[in-house]
Amino acid sequence: MKKSSGTGAKLLTILRSKGMQYLFKAEFPTDIDAPMGSDPVSYSAEIGTLRLRQQNGVAEWRIVGGVLETTASSSASVLVIANPNGTTGYARTPGLAFKHRTAQNPIGPGPNETISPAVGWATSADVTSASNLSGLYFWTVAPHFAIVDRDTLPYYALDANTSSAFYVFTHVLRSAGSFVIVNNKLAAILNRGTESTTFPVVGQAAFNRHPSRTDYMRIARLGGSWQSDFGIATARLAGARSAGDTFTHEANAMWIEFTLTALPTSGNIDVDFRRQDANNCWRLRVTSAGGFELIEIVASIPTTRASIASCAAGDRLLCVFDGTQARLTRYRTSAAANSSLYSAVSTFTTQTSGIVTSLGTGGAISDIVTWPRDLAGEALAWISAL
Repeated sequence: MKKSSGTGAKLLTILRSKGMQYLFKAEFPTDIDAPMGSDPVSYSAEIGTLRLRQQNGVAEWRIVGGVLETTASSSASVLVIANPNGTTGYARTPGLAFKHRTAQNPIGPGPNETISPAVGWATSADVTSASNLSGLYFWTVAPHFAIVDRDTLPYYALDANTSSAFYVFTHVLRSAGSFVIVNNKLAAILNRGTESTTFPVVGQAAFNRHPSRTDYMRIARLGGSWQSDFGIATARLAGARSAGDTFTHEANAMWIEFTLTALPTSGNIDVDFRRQDANNCWRLRVTSAGGFELIEIVASIPTTRASIASCAAGDRLLCVFDGTQARLTRYRTSAAANSSLYSAVSTFTTQTSGIVTSLGTGGAISDIVTWPRDLAGEALAWISAL
């Protein structure tokens, strides 16, 4: 469902005038020289307490120019945990949001510095690996943000990152998993993690990596569409789907995803979107051999633009478009995700129609959801006010 910009503007005005009800807030207004204290450092914020972890004592915390940072990297975890008292965490509630403005501090000593810092929700106040984290890495090899959802082998998001540049991250909890927003763009929709208690974290979640620089951290409960797992979705077709099912999506910057319930024994599962007509559209195809393909069809001529092999029943399959870029992704429980990028998209950018055109023989899919890539209206108003 689409939210009007007028509704968002009115809501933002109301929220700003009344004030957001923060559960945690740290602005780091006063400079403090390193070391701020012994490990773990307890820092009293405006609302709540930060737990600053530096497991081997090499990295020393300081606040300079309103920014919390370390003076060095570490051979173990260096973490910032925002909590009411530094250790208890937060009860999982849809709409609970953790917002911070963070940059990579490029002072890591070794080759692993390319995949840090990490940001998101963790399983404990002393997270030490990707298997405990749902969020993003700064992945400087690509360089793109890398999505990590209890995976040790993350996949790339569309969003690029630059060393030393600050980005605004917002992590909004769902009943399972979370939304990840970078600036005003939906960067990831994570499905894992149902712990009753979770911990907001910024830092290097393992050894010899870049630490972070953070100039504010805030936590509050968002209202409106954020209190539902699918409240910000453009469209949702829940349950088993049939050939001929139709749906809508955003123009240009958009997401589409569905669950593969069964591979076809012959033929293909075809889901068309950005559909001008049957001969001019984009198509997501699942083959009987388990291939997942992104196909551009222009004047009836199909061209495969990206592909992933070895898909299986239970996989969540998704595609994200934004400008000239499209990323095809397979998201599998308890396994690393795979993805493929196509960077020359130019057709049917204004089209918003989709349809399940075929399930092949014996093929089955379920739970088609489309999402906005660019937040707007009421959904954006809550994020902006936080």
